[in-house]
Amino acid sequence: MRNNQFATLSKALNDLRNRGFENELTVMDYDLAQLKNGVKFSPEQLVLIEHHRFEGFSNPADNSVVYALEAQDGTRSVIVDGYGKYGDEVIAKFLMNVRDEHPQNKEL
Repeated sequence: MRNNQFATLSKALNDLRNRGFENELTVMDYDLAQLKNGVKFSPEQLVLIEHHRFEGFSNPADNSVVYALEAQDGTRSVIVDGYGKYGDEVIAKFLMNVRDEHPQNKEL
């Protein structure tokens, strides 16, 4: 797993897009996420491939994390969220039910 290797969120997102993680996944509820085209996934249909965390040095509200996920049908997508007190509780609960490709590295 390639975690936390980028200096900025935009560099991480560009690299992930270049590797096929082109879709942004929106978490709708604790057990449902949706792509812009309307395709929906449950946590059980997804695998966490990697994640990258970024700290806002000048503003703690800039703390963010990007999660790279792959669905059973091969669809690759990302979820971007804050972390710590800026994280979204619904996203956190959704991701807790997503299988991690490398569970020993799970830092959600």
